[in-house]
Amino acid sequence: MTATPHVLTPIVDRPEQRVWIASALAAVLLALPISQLPVPPVGVTELLLGLCLAASVAASERWASTTVRIGEQTHNLTLGEVPLVVGLVIVSPGVLLLARITGAFVGLQVFRRQAGHKTAFNIVHLTAETLVAIGLAAAVAPDGLHDGLRLTILGTSVAVAVATGGGLAMAAVMRITAGRRPPGTLVVSTVREGLFASLVA
Repeated sequence: MTATPHVLTPIVDRPEQRVWIASALAAVLLALPISQLPVPPVGVTELLLGLCLAASVAASERWASTTVRIGEQTHNLTLGEVPLVVGLVIVSPGVLLLARITGAFVGLQVFRRQAGHKTAFNIVHLTAETLVAIGLAAAVAPDGLHDGLRLTILGTSVAVAVATGGGLAMAAVMRITAGRRPPGTLVVSTVREGLFASLVA
């Protein structure tokens, strides 16, 4: 009798599994900068502002989004930069980060019923985006956003960073799920559209 060759099945052979693993690794890397955020006492007023920010993030995930199709998968780009910039002004970094994560989870899971692996990736991306914005705020206005010029510079910087990050995230999603590099024109158009929407907002 001729023995039937044993075919090794890859441990990670589904796009969803690859997205889960990539999201978990990114979350581990983000744990260090998150641990360095200041944790000042949070009063009732700031808590209420944080809840309002979370609600606005959830609403933007549900209603202020545009859909992009990549192969057999669809991905949504949202206009979450407005509550992000507002949050940089009115609440502490820790409250802002928690509000965005909470609001995004509610918007993605409760309102849009998004698949778990997509929600995980989007929340990791949103966390990185928020940390970059917090760093930009500290660089542009280390003593606070007290004038319109600094606020304008910060808003523009955040718009550019968010749009660029969105394009890179879209490229990463396509690489992970489809197993191939995305067309350069797709990444550029994603960045351009995201930047236009952010600056208009």
